[in-house]
Amino acid sequence: MLGEDALDAAISSDIHFQVRSEPSLRAEAYQLRVHTSVCPREGDGIYHSPWHLLEATLEPCQPIWNRFLNRAGGEQVRVGSLMFVPRNEPVQCHFTRGARRTMSCLFDLTALGFERAAAWNWDDIDPALAFDIRDSFVQLAAQRLRQEVQTPSFASELQIESALIFLGAQLQRLVEKRGHPQVSDAKVLSGIGLRRVLERIHDEDGPAPSVGELARLAGLSAPVFSARFRNATGKTLRSYVANAKLEKAKMLLLDEHEMVKQIAYRCGFSSAAAFTMSFRQETGMTPTEFRSMYRVH
Repeated sequence: MLGEDALDAAISSDIHFQVRSEPSLRAEAYQLRVHTSVCPREGDGIYHSPWHLLEATLEPCQPIWNRFLNRAGGEQVRVGSLMFVPRNEPVQCHFTRGARRTMSCLFDLTALGFERAAAWNWDDIDPALAFDIRDSFVQLAAQRLRQEVQTPSFASELQIESALIFLGAQLQRLVEKRGHPQVSDAKVLSGIGLRRVLERIHDEDGPAPSVGELARLAGLSAPVFSARFRNATGKTLRSYVANAKLEKAKMLLLDEHEMVKQIAYRCGFSSAAAFTMSFRQETGMTPTEFRSMYRVH
């Protein structure tokens, strides 16, 4: 079991963070905490822990950029609303001034009894995946953890352990899925160009960007961009954008506070009716039915 201050001790920096802890739970195999961390100025730090970390941002906040410290040539990635850091993986962090309210969970899968996880290799995890997880199932597990730490109830420890094993297995699936061989560099987008394009597709609300806009971001002509995008992602731009909108909608639907018509706008649909029709075609259920099925009680 790690010490009670393991989350704070995992970060080394000359910045003096002000941490206000809210509910927390601690057991042999995990530490789960909701807290607000106030960063008084811009600066850098190193995060390093012997346990896995899952962290979910609970409110809009100032951005943070991370990179894996031991990866040669690794570029900084803007941290999304949900991130994962494998155990014993040092991370260089660039903090900006402001407050961040998060749910943080340190956990050890083998201590949870999931022995096969000891053989999993996280060395090839894509930083873009690790620091900005956009998977509805991982999001669902994070919501379960948040509910259990804020309002513990019957069998909370079992619920937490089950959620952690589920999200660990789902993350490993995502890592394996991303591990397919890449085509030659001459035929794919550069790392920076692809990152700019994916940020534009995923991060902004409203209508999807045009092929021309994305091609300009990558510094390519539209035909060359379309071909290289397909080589880099394995999907056509149209298919990728449609899937990104669907995954964004799923994650937003897990938030009970957002109305369906608001989610429709944020995902680029002209109306709630158009959103409902498209969502049903892809999933076989309406947005409201999906929300009811995956509601965390």
